[in-house]
Amino acid sequence: MKYCKDCKESFEPIKKYNSTIKTNRCEVCLKTAQALKNLASIKKEKKIKQKEDLLTLQDYLKMTQQVFNKFIRQRDEGKPCVSCKKIIVGKIDAGHMYSVGNYPSVRFNEKNVHSQCINCNRYNGGKVNDYRINFVLMYSQAELDELDKLAHQSIKYNINDLKELIKIYKERLK
Repeated sequence: MKYCKDCKESFEPIKKYNSTIKTNRCEVCLKTAQALKNLASIKKEKKIKQKEDLLTLQDYLKMTQQVFNKFIRQRDEGKPCVSCKKIIVGKIDAGHMYSVGNYPSVRFNEKNVHSQCINCNRYNGGKVNDYRINFVLMYSQAELDELDKLAHQSIKYNINDLKELIKIYKERLK
């Protein structure tokens, strides 16, 4: 006989398949503990769902941008700055040739975004002319022309589109 650590009552350990399950709780306390654990799990899931329901399109755009930029940094790790061609030491920015605010149609286009040093991206406006020259060297003039066309198209993201992009880029980060 054993004594339950919760209710202090004596109990006989549960036997299954010719072996004794090692526990310091009686069967009633075990079931109660499991039920409480399940209830806590349900409450946690409900809280996550409620938080998710409160997120706006702007919240999802921000989250998608963060995951996408992280992917770009990982993809371009060890490569030089797309604008000045210097090896990047320290922090790496995910520099957009076409800005996020003015050209939403290419915001998440992988050819529009490359690693840039902080100096070029933040303090020199992205050095877009150098970026374009190096883009042609990396890809081709035809690819640049295609990106130019895409940049001037209209696009409206919805929450489901952004959730899918987050899922895709989180998977690609693995």
